[in-house]
Amino acid sequence: MRPCPWVGCRHHLAIDVGLTSPGSIRVAWPNRELGDWAETCSLDVADRGPHTLAVVARIWGITRERVRQLEVRALAYLARAHRRESR
Repeated sequence: MRPCPWVGCRHHLAIDVGLTSPGSIRVAWPNRELGDWAETCSLDVADRGPHTLAVVARIWGITRERVRQLEVRALAYLARAHRRESR
């Protein structure tokens, strides 16, 4: 059923749950209606396997370049976390 009815789920693409404080809910993209989202569950997207920058950009409604920037940032974060755990 789409859009995903579980808006309180941490895997929801349009809603951020608990980022600022436990139980808080924030609309990630306030200028987009929930019904406009082709995908609303990150788990559904991940189940389909790897995606190109263009596909991720379409899902999120942002540019391919912004997706690339976020990917670089996320990979750097994971590398730092891995180095901390390895110590």
